[in-house]
Amino acid sequence: MKKQLVLIPILFIALCFLSSCAKEYACECDATTINMGVETYKIKDTKRSEAKIKCDAYEDGRNGAVSCELK
Repeated sequence: MKKQLVLIPILFIALCFLSSCAKEYACECDATTINMGVETYKIKDTKRSEAKIKCDAYEDGRNGAVSCELK
């Protein structure tokens, strides 16, 4: 009985950590310098590091006219 009481919270905590890895992020890109305004892109079911790479890809090829930030 004692083992079960110890294992249940440990399994619950482990499950919480595993489920919190993939989240939804927003990539906000400011293109006001080229009169295109501010756009927000949703990046779903992704880890933060992967979402950062995808957000940075929105900046690439715009010659610095667009700046994007992951939120």
